Amino acid sequence: MTVPRVDVHQHVWPAPLVSALRARTRAPRLVGWTLYLDGEPPYEVRPEDHAIDRRAELAAQDGIDLALVSLSSSLGIESLPAADAAGLLDAYHEGVLALPRPFGAWAAASVDDPDPAALREVLGAGCVGLQLPATALADAEGYARCAPLLDELDRVGAPLFVHPGPAAADPSAPPWWPAMVSYVAQMHTAWFAWHEYGAPRLPGLRVGFAMLAGLAPLHTDRMAARGGPATIPSAGVFVDTSSYGPEIVDAVTAGLGHDRVVLGSDRPYAAPLLFDDERDELVRRHNPARLFRTSHVPVYDRRGDLFSRVALVVRHLIAAGILHTSIERVRPPGSTGHVTRTPVVVLRTDDDDRHTNRLAVYGSSVAMRRRRRGLDLHWDDAVLG
Repeated sequence: MTVPRVDVHQHVWPAPLVSALRARTRAPRLVGWTLYLDGEPPYEVRPEDHAIDRRAELAAQDGIDLALVSLSSSLGIESLPAADAAGLLDAYHEGVLALPRPFGAWAAASVDDPDPAALREVLGAGCVGLQLPATALADAEGYARCAPLLDELDRVGAPLFVHPGPAAADPSAPPWWPAMVSYVAQMHTAWFAWHEYGAPRLPGLRVGFAMLAGLAPLHTDRMAARGGPATIPSAGVFVDTSSYGPEIVDAVTAGLGHDRVVLGSDRPYAAPLLFDDERDELVRRHNPARLFRTSHVPVYDRRGDLFSRVALVVRHLIAAGILHTSIERVRPPGSTGHVTRTPVVVLRTDDDDRHTNRLAVYGSSVAMRRRRRGLDLHWDDAVLG
């Protein structure tokens, strides 16, 4: 199989996410096509930037076989209180996993209340790895909070992608300030925080940093002069090229090595950096394959894994208030009396049937119950995968 040409860093807002942002009354929110974020001036979004057909055409023109879409962490969604973020995250996953070729997806997760089970679900539904905001991975406390998510990635062998998080700009700052100051500083910090707090505990986890990690890899001389560790960069660390030109990319490559740089455009905010020499094959084909530790980047087969996709839809309906969850005390099949408390989704019909099934993830046990008038409780058990 030919190794695909990959752009690891693009943003597309699918229709469910646009609707969810427009339904909000506080940031992050959309009013028409004006985006309001805390810490940044209002931003006029171009609708054509999120037109799926147009973006697919641009990918074809750029020679991109797979464009990996992420929820831009600068929106601040992952950093919201978990209950506030849930509907937006579900809307993002519902929409992005339904995108046609050439698009693939990074998962997103709450960093207020990390949920490894929810991450496992969306990875099983086809996301290639997890994006987290740099602001959540800036110190020891952040790594402790995000440990359940990082451990899940490590367990399944999926990579982490670190992206700038919400800006903390002075309202009097010029419009370009967040992108040029806040984002760069965040990525610079995240690079060194990974090597201090992440890599020692998770040496096998592969990590990609957006925008050349804020050019942090260029500071090797200063690091040596100040007595920093000689273990930077750690194994399995990559940086993408987003928003930089060939001279800067070459400088970072000289320090990190030719096998550490991958193509990431940040489209629609920047065009991809395309080379016309041997560097093109490295940044678009072979280095992304190393990031994903495979001869080809995994592309979701939308004909399979139906249960996980149904579970995503159900989660979205729960967030919208159409379905409701409850906790039931259950005795699993074959048990000798142990009773567990299981979160379930309850669907009721006119003839008083009740069907309850646990929202399962790939490889887990699913308990299902059916109750009719005058009939005993009946259990069935199924295992996915």
